[in-house]
Amino acid sequence: MEIVRTHSLSFGYDGGFSLDGVEFSVGSGEMLLVCGASGCGKSTLLRLLKPELSPHGRLSGSIAVFGRDISELDPRSSATDIGYVGQQPGGGAVAEDVLGELSFLPQNLGLPAGEILRRIAEVSAYFGLEKLMRRPLCELSEGQKRLTDLAAVMVGRPRLLLLDEPTAQLDTRSAEVFLDLLDKLRRELGTAVVICEHNIELLFGRCDSVLMLENGRQSFCLPPDRAAAEMLGSVMEDALPLCYRLSAALGLKKTLSNAAEAAGYLADNYAPAEARLPDLPPKGAPAIELRGTGFRYEKHSPDLISRLDMTVNFGELTAICGANGAGKSTLLKLIAGGLHATDGSMTIDGKRLSAYRGGSLYRGLLTMLPSDPHLLFTEQTVMLDLLHDPDGAKRSEEEIYSVTDRLGLDRELLSRYSFDLSGGELQRAALAKLMLLRPRILLLDEPEKGLDPIAKKQLGALLTEFAENGGAVLFVTHDLNFAADYADRVVMLFGGSAAAVGTPAQLFSENSLYTTSAALAARGVFPECVSAAALIERCLAERGTEGEE
Repeated sequence: MEIVRTHSLSFGYDGGFSLDGVEFSVGSGEMLLVCGASGCGKSTLLRLLKPELSPHGRLSGSIAVFGRDISELDPRSSATDIGYVGQQPGGGAVAEDVLGELSFLPQNLGLPAGEILRRIAEVSAYFGLEKLMRRPLCELSEGQKRLTDLAAVMVGRPRLLLLDEPTAQLDTRSAEVFLDLLDKLRRELGTAVVICEHNIELLFGRCDSVLMLENGRQSFCLPPDRAAAEMLGSVMEDALPLCYRLSAALGLKKTLSNAAEAAGYLADNYAPAEARLPDLPPKGAPAIELRGTGFRYEKHSPDLISRLDMTVNFGELTAICGANGAGKSTLLKLIAGGLHATDGSMTIDGKRLSAYRGGSLYRGLLTMLPSDPHLLFTEQTVMLDLLHDPDGAKRSEEEIYSVTDRLGLDRELLSRYSFDLSGGELQRAALAKLMLLRPRILLLDEPEKGLDPIAKKQLGALLTEFAENGGAVLFVTHDLNFAADYADRVVMLFGGSAAAVGTPAQLFSENSLYTTSAALAARGVFPECVSAAALIERCLAERGTEGEE
């Protein structure tokens, strides 16, 4: 049964088109993956499929849902039959706790009390939320918030589910749990799913078709294998799962299907190399030092950060990884002075954190990107936010463009209100605002979130240059591939403590579950190759050496 179909769908805001000629269909139980560069129209497309969220502008073409034009859908049917989950976990919350969030939709539908209770009980059991019912939403991890978002929508029993970058702030395991639940919903309930994502590695093998947008135009809508062939050699190639990229680079006739098959191929065709996983000597003096640092919100509550010892050096990029709820964002807030440690000590550039008075910590020394970049913007346009430094001094446009151009942020976007930017555009604008402060220490909470492959490369190059010029970068990430590509050191948090510290090669080559696909494929052959780029380069180099011999 066809759930949604678009025909020659075009949409434009004042000043130009956002979408032009988009056509696709999704049947019952099917998943459509929508991908493309930041600002290409993915989120706009998703909102056009939900009447309550449809943006104002010039619309042409048609959208049919459940066999009729979407304009004929009454508000009650739209609220129940079309579920929407936005980019920010908990960003659309309307209640204080999980129970209130799950109750909101059925209560507003006027369902009987018994029916409301039955639906909540059913959904909470399905998503494993029973123990969280009375928990305030603000105390949940990002993964728990995301499951609550989905559960609150599923109480209405939708036939069409729209998801905007649902895995962007989830650790690998939480993302897999979330996607497994989606597969179960599709398989058992016939729910159709349209999902926008930049991090497509986990989704590519699950979806039925891939829709690629480029500047609002549809490049293709194809099954995954054919879509991968189109993406190879394009700006989106780096977003593809390792097996597609490795198979293409090595000229294999048959695409390797997974990391285990890739590992078998490498073991059969390459001689094992000697492991080279040396310790990395500090590149500079300590920028941040934590000794026995602990934090808890209340005197008798459990520690969120517990006896943590950690050093971040100038000249290096240090990644903080770990599951949702491990204490990563809390740690950044502690270092930035937004929270106060309950145990141990912290020093920033050789001085105790408590010694920085009157905002001196933030004047040319340290700045932080929060998980919600909207918090950094207060003016009517992005340019107005970037135009003045904290003391009110005016910056030149040339100075601003020197940073925004490096981050691939179109100059036209600077004239917009921050809430009118896409998630990836907003992330880059926030990074630009921080870089204009000329700090020596950057604290970044998931800086790669919402970025397409090109923007990630631009960010990685900018942060690498910042560190090479003597700066220190400490960033939280769930993107292990980004950490493998750019981090000098990785700190893996578990229960608020450092469970492991080392170079990406040391950590990811030894981990069996919390690691990259490249590390799994290269294990036993090229153990230091924990990123796709490094593994492909090494394979080509070894093959070239053999050819010369």
